[in-house]
Amino acid sequence: MKKLFLISLIIFIVSNSFADIVINEIMYNPPESGTDTNEYIEIYNSGAISVSMSNWYFDEGVVFTFPTDAAISPNGYVVIAVKTNILWQTYPVSLANADEVYEWHSGGLNNTGEDIDLRDSESNQIDYVNYKNTSPWPSIPSASAGPSIELINPLLENNNGYNWLKSTNDYPSGTPGIQNTVYAPVSPAKIIVNEIMYHPPGSQESEYIELYNAGTSSVDLLGYYFSDGIDYTQLTSHVIATGDYAVICMYTNAVIPYYPTAIASKFIGEFTSNGWATNSFNGLSNNGEMIELRDNLGQLVNAVEYDDSYPWPSKADGHGSSLELRDPILDNNKAVSWLASDNEDGGTPSYQNSRYEDPPEEKDFEFVDEDTYVSAYDPDKSHDGRTLLNIESEDLMASPTTSYYANTWLKFDMYSVKTNFDALYGSEWQVDGLELLLQESANYSWISPGAIGVNFTPDNSWDDNNLVYTNEFLYTNNLFSVGAFTCEAVFVSHTINLDISPTQMTENVEQGGLVSFRLTALTTNTAMIIIGKGNGTYPDLKARLRVIPIPEPFYLLFIIYQLLIINLFRFRFSN
Repeated sequence: MKKLFLISLIIFIVSNSFADIVINEIMYNPPESGTDTNEYIEIYNSGAISVSMSNWYFDEGVVFTFPTDAAISPNGYVVIAVKTNILWQTYPVSLANADEVYEWHSGGLNNTGEDIDLRDSESNQIDYVNYKNTSPWPSIPSASAGPSIELINPLLENNNGYNWLKSTNDYPSGTPGIQNTVYAPVSPAKIIVNEIMYHPPGSQESEYIELYNAGTSSVDLLGYYFSDGIDYTQLTSHVIATGDYAVICMYTNAVIPYYPTAIASKFIGEFTSNGWATNSFNGLSNNGEMIELRDNLGQLVNAVEYDDSYPWPSKADGHGSSLELRDPILDNNKAVSWLASDNEDGGTPSYQNSRYEDPPEEKDFEFVDEDTYVSAYDPDKSHDGRTLLNIESEDLMASPTTSYYANTWLKFDMYSVKTNFDALYGSEWQVDGLELLLQESANYSWISPGAIGVNFTPDNSWDDNNLVYTNEFLYTNNLFSVGAFTCEAVFVSHTINLDISPTQMTENVEQGGLVSFRLTALTTNTAMIIIGKGNGTYPDLKARLRVIPIPEPFYLLFIIYQLLIINLFRFRFSN
């Protein structure tokens, strides 16, 4: 019995130790001319015990297998590089601090971004980063100028570009083997930016930022301040309870009267801009900017970089709505986590967001508004006699009597899906099924029934081409038919079971990538309206993607094993 308990304890310790191993720094475009001989990847152990890396490997971008005696010490660094002799010449001081420096076998780091996938000897994923050279990842000069990109803190999600910054080290612009130059402590407080009114209609005086306490204990905001976006320091004590709100605004008297249900006691002060202005008022940029909140010790509490362009909701850009976080447990640095407020007053400062939804593991993942891609063109230019789909959207309606035929592209970001199911199943889960849920409308007399095909694209080539509002035939041809349904030309709901291969499920859904579907009319004279953005009659009906997860068999066996151990212990001590 003691042996069984020891085995269980070892499994628990090892799995938690692996979680401490993170890809911490990447130099993919070194500051040198010619070949990139100073490329490297730095790995960091944030844990308290040494971890064996025996036969761990990379096989994405770079190819390398660690030797059997490889290990990484507590708070230690291991570096792999394209040319170790060159790297030692460039970074002799910092590399001396590393546990080990290895030369990878083959491959290299792409200057436009790629996958870095670290796995153990049993092919279990230890860490994964899909870096890019476009926002929200730090932009790097294209002409071999460096610097490296560094993780702000090893405790942050490192597959999120917002958590990385350029190295601020002088030439050669990197820190392999030592603490990152951009390192910042992370506050234990869970105070998050929950709502942003950055471009109110009319006067800029009614701008505000709402904070929410997503933690398990009350927090005194005394000394908290914004180090980016706005200037504001809480000079008097204000305690924000668990699950409660606090609002900072440009002018309190301009905001509270506008929202009849606002709670005046939760408005804690007024702000000014951090060096930005368009007129006589200072405030939040209408073009998007970073909002960065720090505690009284200067530790980073929360940071959000909002934008006024896709994929951020355009309705919040001067059209009467604030940006509202869909759920406080979501990553508020991702546009997909935000929606434009649908409250009749345009926002919900000091109380629950109008777009708040149930926890993601208990609901369908909904992506609406600008999270739907639409290709539109002149209806007289239908190709080969096909009449294509139409989507109802204020972006596509020139007037109440004018509409466009369009192919409909639905784009979903699986990052939040992966994050939440990882939390439930400890990364040991797989997709059991995908369902596309659509609401069909009969708002216009010209729509007609017919067969509709659902196609899946396994890559992001459509995204690379920036295909919003372009002719449909500029889209990628890399499509797979995964389902079909019949447009009935009436108000009706459709649930389409999507037949996607296990390989595509793994690569595109379970790893938190981008997934897109194209709806196409399969018969002539077919026209359809999907309920979506801009429909005042049915504002709550949307295009949705339902992800149905199941734990992997190994995980289920592990749970059964743990329960068996617990019950055997109970039996042992009860007798």
